[in-house]
Amino acid sequence: CGCRICKGCMHQHVVSNVESQEQDILCPAKGCRQQLTEATVAQILTKTQDQPTGEFLSLHYINCAKCTASTRKRLSLAAGCSHRFCQSCPQTHLQNMMESSQVRRHQLTCPLPSCTHSLTDDEIKAFGGDDRLELISALREADEAVRNFTCPVCFDEKPTEGSFTAGCNHWVCTDCIVGYVTSKINSNEVSENEIWCPQCPQQLTLRDVLGVLQLRR
Repeated sequence: CGCRICKGCMHQHVVSNVESQEQDILCPAKGCRQQLTEATVAQILTKTQDQPTGEFLSLHYINCAKCTASTRKRLSLAAGCSHRFCQSCPQTHLQNMMESSQVRRHQLTCPLPSCTHSLTDDEIKAFGGDDRLELISALREADEAVRNFTCPVCFDEKPTEGSFTAGCNHWVCTDCIVGYVTSKINSNEVSENEIWCPQCPQQLTLRDVLGVLQLRR
């Protein structure tokens, strides 16, 4: 902002605001609304050589568990595992997990790679706000829909994991596809390389058929 403040006054101003847990610390010049960056605040505090400085910093500051940056406790973000972070690391973590589609509850964990704590909805909201929580919830719903399907043969709700699909992307549960392929071959209706998807004209490859036949053993 260009305002010139003596070191003593600036230090006293910053200490007072940190102690009172103000979220935004502004320039002390009259009428100036320039917000001091956290880097500037930390620099002002650490450059002061008086005896209580170290104790003051340990009382009001923490090191981010991920990037180790010095962060005011008032502005830090904590997960249920007690790890505390600067504001940017959890936001970056959430964004990276969303971009890689890792939003299932067991996947979306504490930003610290070595921690397996699964983030709660409240923690996601604290880290990324309401908009980020809503987006993650929508992604989870879409993922749930993809991971489950209604088998077109038995009409039961089944997980895609362990089920069968051909190149047409129609899913059939294991029991039904085994029964379907086996009955086609046993009835001599078709050969092993002339079997179609139960739901469309997509022809199953010989590799598909052999894979299904192995499931019955």
